[in-house]
Amino acid sequence: MVSAFQVFKMLFGLIISGFVLYFLVFYAGSYSQTQTESQQVIILKNFEDLAKDVYYTGNPSPFGDFKRVEFSMLSLEIREPEGNAQVVADIGKVTLTVPLFFRPGDELFIDRATMDLGWWEFHVAEAMPETKVILNPMEVGPESWSYMKEAVRMMPSSIGFEPKVTFGLCDGDVIVEDFLGLCGPSSDPCEKEYFLRISRPDTGMSRCTAQLPEGYILATIARDCSNVQSGACFEPPSVGTGNAHIAGSTKTYLYHDAMDWVALIIGGSRSDIYGFAGENLWRHKNKMFGTEVGLAAEMMAERARMLATAIEDEVNRGGLLPDSQSADCKQLYLDLGTVLDVITDALSLDDYHTAFASVRQLNEKLAEAEAMHNGLVNKGCEPIT
Repeated sequence: MVSAFQVFKMLFGLIISGFVLYFLVFYAGSYSQTQTESQQVIILKNFEDLAKDVYYTGNPSPFGDFKRVEFSMLSLEIREPEGNAQVVADIGKVTLTVPLFFRPGDELFIDRATMDLGWWEFHVAEAMPETKVILNPMEVGPESWSYMKEAVRMMPSSIGFEPKVTFGLCDGDVIVEDFLGLCGPSSDPCEKEYFLRISRPDTGMSRCTAQLPEGYILATIARDCSNVQSGACFEPPSVGTGNAHIAGSTKTYLYHDAMDWVALIIGGSRSDIYGFAGENLWRHKNKMFGTEVGLAAEMMAERARMLATAIEDEVNRGGLLPDSQSADCKQLYLDLGTVLDVITDALSLDDYHTAFASVRQLNEKLAEAEAMHNGLVNKGCEPIT
């Protein structure tokens, strides 16, 4: 017969066993969560490091670490007023120190876009998953077509890499991606270099009504953007400046260069708790452009004045003839410094990219500074880089 003491021992043993089992299960769950969070931190850090490496070197690279651990959230937040981007994930946020156009995905291709201003180059890193950019040029005037081609030129070149970023056209309910062998022997969708061979058509295409599967993003060029259901839409530019729209948003976004198009196209009408991705990338690009190019203009203006002073000193010393070609560089440098001062002032305004008059003047001065720099190079005043 089982004694009361034995019953007590059995019950006590069951209680202890249950406690130990609960502790082990709880510990295993906590350990697993800690391991997952540690992996997420490492992956975010690796992504940040690779994005910076591509930005500084210009060497493209795939990135597949996001598929190793499940991320319930992966987005881009733009900090104000600095305009720095933060990659937001389950574990927290990582602030990026370089401009980045980010479209989330398990496997990404990272490349660099460059805007050549002549006297300075502005770079942006681009991280995109497998993407098919579908363009719907309802307006095909020379300036609109040129803007579209320049935007494509600034997007990733994935030849020889995976995942792919390809380009196609939409005309009504028809999507064309292979262009009858123009994009390679196997009739694959056009990658950037192949798509840029396409000539401007005589007439615009019909509004795109095709159903776009996942992984497709739409960019429309039209005089009327009111009925666009997906992606970004660009009104024709006027002297380099125009309005853009995002499907689902009531706002108007002013563009003043092709990189504005790239930001709006890559972000598109995708939205989350941080707003429309296209709007965030557009704000991010213009904030970073204002900070970097504004500082570069200030620095290069001072450099131009120092060189002008050095040339004048050399003339006064008798090392240069006053009417020599080298002496002529002095005035060119002074003129360039004056224009760069105007650019610095324009970019110092936080909202420079939202006012049409400011953007128009900025465009004019950027073009003027580029022409002056080219003149200095052609005269032999500046080295060819």
